[in-house]
Amino acid sequence: MFDVRFARSLFPAFEREPSDAWGFFENAGGSYLPAAVLDRYTEFLTDFRVQPYGNNPMARRAGDAMDAGRLTLATMLGVPLDRLTIGPSTTQNLNTLSHAFADTIGPGDEVVVTDQDHEANIGCWVRLCEQTGASLRWWHVDPLTGLLDLTDLDGVITDATAIVAMTHVSNLAGVVNPVESIADRVHAIGAFFVVDGVSAAPHIWPDVETTGADAYTFSLYKTYGPHLGAMVCSERLLNTVTAQSHFFNTGTPWKRLDAAGPNHAAIGALVGLGEFFDTLAAHHGIDDKTRSVRTRAVSALMREHENTIAQPLVELLLATGTRVVGTADHPAKVANFALAPNKVGASEIVTTLETARIATKADHFYAARLAEAMGIAGAARISFAHYNTANEVARIVDALTAVL
Repeated sequence: MFDVRFARSLFPAFEREPSDAWGFFENAGGSYLPAAVLDRYTEFLTDFRVQPYGNNPMARRAGDAMDAGRLTLATMLGVPLDRLTIGPSTTQNLNTLSHAFADTIGPGDEVVVTDQDHEANIGCWVRLCEQTGASLRWWHVDPLTGLLDLTDLDGVITDATAIVAMTHVSNLAGVVNPVESIADRVHAIGAFFVVDGVSAAPHIWPDVETTGADAYTFSLYKTYGPHLGAMVCSERLLNTVTAQSHFFNTGTPWKRLDAAGPNHAAIGALVGLGEFFDTLAAHHGIDDKTRSVRTRAVSALMREHENTIAQPLVELLLATGTRVVGTADHPAKVANFALAPNKVGASEIVTTLETARIATKADHFYAARLAEAMGIAGAARISFAHYNTANEVARIVDALTAVL
């Protein structure tokens, strides 16, 4: 069983006002930082915030910290360091990736996107097609549920498909897409598979290799880390696309898609992210020697806790017939619920929850095309993290019972 009290003790925010009294359920937009990450961040900024890799003690410490941060994340993901790009955000990483394809995609090629995705994994591919003359093809959701039907994919991909871009978990629908089986179909026609894992990673720490993605992206600031985006690419992809780095860095694989040079201190703070997951692993008796296995095991405990405490909310949503993007009780649901009821507006739900000291938000959350496809302006999103508690969920249920 997951020890939520111990987990919360690792976050300074929960010992301070107002976070100690509020239930924070906008975790899909960004999570709190544990002390281990904050300590590494502060150390870097305080003790050696200088240009790294220089010939002085401070610069050497800065470079060592960044090297350690990159290695920490690579070992947490179980991927070679050369295939891991760390950028300022997932949106920037996907923009950079689409630019990198510009020399290899053109008229006669097709790029497939879904209207379930965050705009970060749509707009860049739309622009790529506009700039290169490639054709854009849409894999559309069911307008009632916001879900993708796997059988529809056969009518979308063709022998001309060069790229398929989709989300692992929609930030509104909150349902895990079967990317592993989709990857097989994409690779069977020789296309590249790009997966946005931003809304999956907080609930399912990525086992990137099993997803089959040629590029798997997610945001570390939504998985208890600093504001960075991680992208793991296949060797085939890295060897195909045009480097977006300075010309003198093109020989270093992990630099090829690093177009911006993300925050040095944030990279160094990734060491603390590894320490955070290792602390939780040790506390819960998870002692596998492989860090990626330990991290995924901790993540599985987190997800089990989230799903367990979410059950009273699920039962209320089902009992009241509340419309939920992706449905409330889908068997592949993560603890992320976007409410779009007819009886009350999304903003009123957020206001009601605010009176119970529950923090949520109403918006389309950059999934504007999904909202449009479903005929809604937006939704009230209640997104869980492992540090949420059953008592907080009881406050949500009590507050919503009066309005749903």
